[in-house]
Order: sequence, then C-alpha cells, then structure tokens
Amino acid sequence: MRMKIPVPFSYITAQQKKWQKRLTRAAEVITPVAPASPRLRGPRPHLTEISGFGTNPGHLRMMEYVPPKGQTKPALMVVLHGCLQTAEDFDKGSNWSMLAREGGFVLLYPEQRQSNNPNLCFNWFRPSAVARDRGELMSIRQMIENVCERHGIDRDRIFLQGLSAGGGMASALLATYPDLFAAGQIVAGLPFGSARDAMTALSVMKSGANRTPQEWGTLCARSHPKLTGVRRYPSGTAPPTASSQPPTPALR
Repeated sequence: MRMKIPVPFSYITAQQKKWQKRLTRAAEVITPVAPASPRLRGPRPHLTEISGFGTNPGHLRMMEYVPPKGQTKPALMVVLHGCLQTAEDFDKGSNWSMLAREGGFVLLYPEQRQSNNPNLCFNWFRPSAVARDRGELMSIRQMIENVCERHGIDRDRIFLQGLSAGGGMASALLATYPDLFAAGQIVAGLPFGSARDAMTALSVMKSGANRTPQEWGTLCARSHPKLTGVRRYPSGTAPPTASSQPPTPALR
C-alpha cells in the first residue's frame, strides 16, 4: 500500500520564493531596465492609498497615482506586482508613475496583504480568489470601478499588466472580464485555470500545464457564461493606447 506524506507548508513557501527569484531574473533578462529618459527625471510621484472602494472581498489594498495635469478623459493603467513585492517596489523598478505623470493617464496598483499570502503573492491559483465577482478578482474589479467613477476614466482605454503572480492574476482578469480591458500584458505569469491550489501551482511553474487550445478556451468560457465574443476593433484601426486622446464624437 502506498502512503502519501504531507508536504510541510514551509517547503511550499520555500519553493514559492525559489521560483519567484527565477521568474524575476527571467523578467529582467526579457525586459532590461533602460536608463531613465530625460523627460522622466525628477522626484518619483507618491502613490496614494484609497479605502472604502467597495466590499473588498479579497481584502486587498488599493494604491493609485493621478497626474496633476491629466487628460479630460484619461486612460487607466492597472498594474499587478509579483511575489515578495509591494506596489511601491514595483513602481520603483518600472517607472509607471513617472510615465503616468508624463502621459497624463491614471495608475492603479492593487496590493496584496501578508494576511492573505505570507509571500505577498496574489492567489491566482485559488479558484475562490479568481472566480468572477468573488475574492481578490472582485476586489480589483471594484477598484477599477471606483477609479473610473472618481476620475472620469475613458472606459475604452483601460489597460492591464501583471508580473509573475500578478501575471497569473492578470490572466484571470482578462479571462473573466474580457470586455473590460482594451489590452493586457502578462509577464512571466501562468495561464488562468492552470492550478487549483499551492501544490499544483508549484507543479505548473516547474513543468507547465498540458492542455489543448480548446481546453484552455473552455476554461475561459466557463468563467464568463454570458460572453459571446471578444472585444474587436474596426478593420484598419488599432486598439487605443494609454497616451492617445479619446476620439472626437461625430457631430449630428
């Protein structure tokens, strides 16, 4: 008879840290930090914490930066940090707030709490955390709605980026709310639905997840039963960018 030996939680957290370091090194190789542009020099903008943005079922923190000279209907950039990071850590390495100041768009940083995950990882591998309108996913959705209402965001220019665990959470957001974002970028993150707990998360980080394109598509479709298609743009046009001005409405 075969016996299963429980894996200590300390082993799981040690493996999480090891793979986070590997993913961070890989991301640095893929996207090396370039010298700051002359236009981005100066003191780094300060991120502001916002409370009372909703019921916050995922118990996340909300950090934002609003440029002093923004557009009339600014774009919104949502950025999700990796494990062992905070919003300030990620912003320091990415210069997103300085880009937002220069480009006039609003910046939103959801931030994980140690009470949710001791390594500050977004829980992209827990079904209860990434189900539509539940858990951490719903907290981020409420943050986006709060920012849109307070700052008059152009809802056709909401963008998303996530690194590592933040990339896994970005994948979940794009799968469950595909009509919310104009575009998204996943950096060193795992696909939505590739894990169901911490152990399977470690397994897919090491060996990958073997599913067909149809199976991946089915996972996304189940997360949004009312979805009948994906966001498309007219032929010959490109998706909007964070720095582009909103289109001028036609006169009638």
